[in-house]
Amino acid sequence: MKLNSTHIHSYFKPSRCQRRVYLMEHPPASMTGAESDYYAHAEEVDYHVERYYYKRLNNPLDLSKTTPEKIEKVSLKAFKRRIPVIYKAAITYEWLHKNQRITLEANPDFTLWEPEGYVLRYCRMAKKVTRDNHGDIFWIAQFHAWVFYQKMGIWPIRLEVGNATGRILELPLPEEGVVEKFLGDVMQWRQSESLPYHPVSWTKCQSCLFKDYCWQIAESVNDIALVPNLEAKLILSLRKAGVMTVAALPQTFDIQTLSNFTFPTGQVDQPVGKTKAESMLQMANAMLSGKPLLKKDPRLPETPYWMMFDLEAVPARPGQPEKVYLWGMHLKGQHDENLQLISTTLNRQADRDNWFAFLERCHTVFNTYGEMPFVHWGSFEAYCLKLYLKRFGDRHGVAQRIERNLLDLFQVLKNTTVIPLPSYSLKVIEKYVGFERSDQDTGGYWSVVNYLKSVNTKNVARRDEIMTQLLTYNASDLEAMWQVLCWFEDLIQDFKST
Repeated sequence: MKLNSTHIHSYFKPSRCQRRVYLMEHPPASMTGAESDYYAHAEEVDYHVERYYYKRLNNPLDLSKTTPEKIEKVSLKAFKRRIPVIYKAAITYEWLHKNQRITLEANPDFTLWEPEGYVLRYCRMAKKVTRDNHGDIFWIAQFHAWVFYQKMGIWPIRLEVGNATGRILELPLPEEGVVEKFLGDVMQWRQSESLPYHPVSWTKCQSCLFKDYCWQIAESVNDIALVPNLEAKLILSLRKAGVMTVAALPQTFDIQTLSNFTFPTGQVDQPVGKTKAESMLQMANAMLSGKPLLKKDPRLPETPYWMMFDLEAVPARPGQPEKVYLWGMHLKGQHDENLQLISTTLNRQADRDNWFAFLERCHTVFNTYGEMPFVHWGSFEAYCLKLYLKRFGDRHGVAQRIERNLLDLFQVLKNTTVIPLPSYSLKVIEKYVGFERSDQDTGGYWSVVNYLKSVNTKNVARRDEIMTQLLTYNASDLEAMWQVLCWFEDLIQDFKST
């Protein structure tokens, strides 16, 4: 049996889950050979970071195309010769664990020779890397360092991660016994005799290739984990107390008793609290009835015009700041007009030109139709406006005017309405209100990866094709927000009339 970084990665990404490690080893019959878009897209984005560092190293020995049969022999020979920079070296170690022989495979991105010894370096599209926020790369580095020691008889002198901003971060070397214990846990999850329990979560499970499979299991038993926004430790504590289903929650608790219920958080147990208890019981009752509930009287602006507002951006990369490549706008209400803007390149001048073109369009809209809400979903649009105001400045005070008119529909719904859904994600609510996309297999990650493909291709026809797909995806987001807003207005009127 083999154990490599893929097994470790599958535990941590998209989110920590022992059940996924088991399912990767024992996939459901209908999913044999299944591949997650998440892993493919993540690998492609990390590759761009890898190439950034590759180009800045002096004449690396590139082993990335060496055949599996030869790569370890070539790698060991390169180590003995103290080659200064090795790209994609690979070594193995036969580990005896509970009378089972396991082949451990280590393949750091870069192996760098210094006078004191070798440095192992990894590359990731991340800004900060710790045991908690990027456990995958932390434990992969620990694993590789331990395998390197077992194989070579010496520890690497340092572990490094080249991050998305071009900085080299240092990780600690393994403490005694921790790697063996972690690898033992991974093997236990892989070889479990039955499917381990793990709470489902719409946000954490969204990009997992086993999401539908696990979700169907949860729905078949009306699992308490279907109540959204519950911490995994709270779910496990409720199950331990006998609350296994959504129906059991209001049957077992009222607001006071649920407020006092405690669950572990870090070193201490803490009570659920009144606010969270009230929200949990409201959601459970809405799920059982199948009907939405207004908690408060929402105050939406009275206006003949609404601007749907949705941005797409490339995250910060080594040598490149975060950049908006698609300024998505669609004017709705008494006038209907698509006002999208997309950039065909990522250079600073194009970034600046697109920003001011966006402001000019908004200036024209304000002059023609007056003040109106800029409806967006979540905090990203507000963040980008502040980012670009600082980067390039304002014109005619338009950006500040947009900021004053921002309306976060996600927060409005979350604060005022209980909807019997697992998530307040736009793609979940839009289906609930009856909106259907023509582009089902797209998403924010898909958009970024394909935009990077479009700006890097020399094939003009292919670039134009991708740009059209990106605009279509963004237009679907804008139309979905409008449909949700219309549904919400109708819901408010229904509640007022009754």
